Amino acid sequence: MELQRKLRELKNPSYLQSSTTMLLFFASWGIWWSFFQLWLTSEHNGLGLSGSAVGTIFSINSIASLVLMFLYGTIQDKLFIKRHLLIFNAILATLIAPFFIFVYAPLLQSHFIVGAWIGAIFLSAAYLSAVGVLEATTERFFACFWLCLWSSTGLGLIWICDLSLTCRLSLCQRPSAKLHRRFTYRDLLTVRSLILAPQRRTGCFKSDR
Repeated sequence: MELQRKLRELKNPSYLQSSTTMLLFFASWGIWWSFFQLWLTSEHNGLGLSGSAVGTIFSINSIASLVLMFLYGTIQDKLFIKRHLLIFNAILATLIAPFFIFVYAPLLQSHFIVGAWIGAIFLSAAYLSAVGVLEATTERFFACFWLCLWSSTGLGLIWICDLSLTCRLSLCQRPSAKLHRRFTYRDLLTVRSLILAPQRRTGCFKSDR
């Protein structure tokens, strides 16, 4: 009976919209987040920042995310299942590339602290804090199983693509096939553990859910 109920949800238009949103949100987040630290530190294809500067950026991002999470939570509690806040997050997410190119990078190079705070507010508003709003709104419609499924799938697909690209670069730089195979298998296990971690943490495998 439980399986039949879950299969019926697949035909629900609201479910299809929410699951697609979850998949695309986590996939788009994984695309830029996977290379964020490399972009900050690379001297050839990035900003060439030092380790202390990168640590400062991540610390400011964490502070901004914590503050915005409380603000988002308060607003979404008043909106309940209305998606006004999610539409706002989606608009910011679509502007992530222009923001990095025309605003974030120039500010970090010319006015580091100002750029770090502006970037932290924008990234938190679009992704780092918005993920809580998206998951909470989706959970009010569907069971935790579907939420974990599509969020993990979105991140997993991007991480596997990133892994493939990293392996190609590693093979070009170190043409040892044996080393390349060890690197690939180890990282595939890491990807698998990262995909399963949020499901265990949120209790998605419990029978009472």
